[in-house]
Amino acid sequence: MKRFIGLALTILMASSLTTAAQEKAKLDAPSLAKEIDRLIQQRLDKEKVPPAARADDADFLRRVHLDLTGTIPAYEKTLAFLESKDPAKRTKLVDDLLASPHYSRYMAGIWASRLVPRELSSPGLNRNVMVERLGGWFDEAFQKDKPWNKVVHEALTATGRPEENGAATLFQNGEVDKLTDAVGRMFLGVQLQCAQCHNDRLDRPWQRNDYWGMAAFFFKVRENRGKNEGTPGITEEPSKFGKRKLPETAKIVDPKFLQHDTPKLDPSGPLRPVLADWLTSPKNPYFAKSMVNRQWAHLFGRGLVNPVDDLHEKNPPSHPEMLDLLTAQFIAHDFDVKYVLRAICLSDAYQRTSATSVSRKDSKTDAVSLFARMAVKDLTPRQMKNTREVLLPKKPGNGPKAQLYADLIEDADATEFRKGIPDTLGLMNAKETGQFIKDLANRIVPNKNGKAAGENVELLYLHILSRRPTDAERIRLTAYLDRQGQRAYQDICWALLNSAEFLLNH
Repeated sequence: MKRFIGLALTILMASSLTTAAQEKAKLDAPSLAKEIDRLIQQRLDKEKVPPAARADDADFLRRVHLDLTGTIPAYEKTLAFLESKDPAKRTKLVDDLLASPHYSRYMAGIWASRLVPRELSSPGLNRNVMVERLGGWFDEAFQKDKPWNKVVHEALTATGRPEENGAATLFQNGEVDKLTDAVGRMFLGVQLQCAQCHNDRLDRPWQRNDYWGMAAFFFKVRENRGKNEGTPGITEEPSKFGKRKLPETAKIVDPKFLQHDTPKLDPSGPLRPVLADWLTSPKNPYFAKSMVNRQWAHLFGRGLVNPVDDLHEKNPPSHPEMLDLLTAQFIAHDFDVKYVLRAICLSDAYQRTSATSVSRKDSKTDAVSLFARMAVKDLTPRQMKNTREVLLPKKPGNGPKAQLYADLIEDADATEFRKGIPDTLGLMNAKETGQFIKDLANRIVPNKNGKAAGENVELLYLHILSRRPTDAERIRLTAYLDRQGQRAYQDICWALLNSAEFLLNH
């Protein structure tokens, strides 16, 4: 009897120790930020690369607004932040932005655009409508702070009319190869598309059976549009109107998890829930890791594994221990997306300047890939549109058209400047640009507003660049205003809007 009591006590103590260790291992966001900085500094010391200085308040303010809400801060918020003496103001700003509806709307738009392909298989589909419906569904999920594993599980098993259940929009395009490619890239961080026709020959481990084993989970998905086809909307059932059309490259194999076992399935039941259970499991080797890598890339311009959708053994992370830590904490915090974003934004690494120093002789490879300084990121079309509406909120449709900033490459390297001559000429000379600048100048500096020229120059800088002008800028532009008069305010707006400082997230 004593032996059994002793055994029970031993098991109880071991259980308590395990629980205590797990609680100790679960870090809050500020503690995770410190671990991020420790691991980065460890690598910088090894490579003998000195870290950049801390970004000033104006740079941080603009950067974190663009990264978390997709737009620059409004003038009133800029002024309040720059004048605040609160030592915790950066932490409070991050919390405020993550709690704002602008955050959920921005993230929803990004995910919806990524998941709805630009080339649709059916002429009856409207991509703009599809993105709007899926974006609305993601917006609600981000607003409610729904755990990422539940978001993805609900998305992968969605049924019904897309206009009633936005997640069902994912399956409107319908082609199993497109679905397999998207699920692999966006939710697992792997590029499976090459294995559709042959075993991958680019050092990736994916075989053709891997591809079609994953694709088989979507074989029973249908979109019933006609009145005679049963339940309308997205369903998962064998079609009584013939076999599903498959690509010529299709290989019929049993449904199989990526490089894992073939599950036991009910032939008469739906297949997607089985896939969703495996894909969103904490034990899945790709799911959580893929998401934290995307979050890191969203904020830094490049992933710990780069490209972000190419996770495999022969493409190792720049900081393996860091990726493992972020993944473990993401899972421990029930797949809380905001938790990881908050921790990264609070780190010294995220708050470093992007400015380089000749004396440090750093290069993009050394400094940016090691996160010794912040990368300079090209503003996306979405950010340009949102920023335009912050600058001139009363006329949201005014200004340069969105297509001037069109970039059809999803998940391109954010640190590459992708705007070309047409974009530049459009921003400089388009009729819409001229009207936008005229309206903007009149809004910020109305005629005879009673302020000195130097004060008005400061207003323009605070509105457009989210900072105050330097003494040299103020003196130079004040002299220009003295020579040119009121019309010169439009010229200054034009110059600021076309500056690299405005067009880049730095």
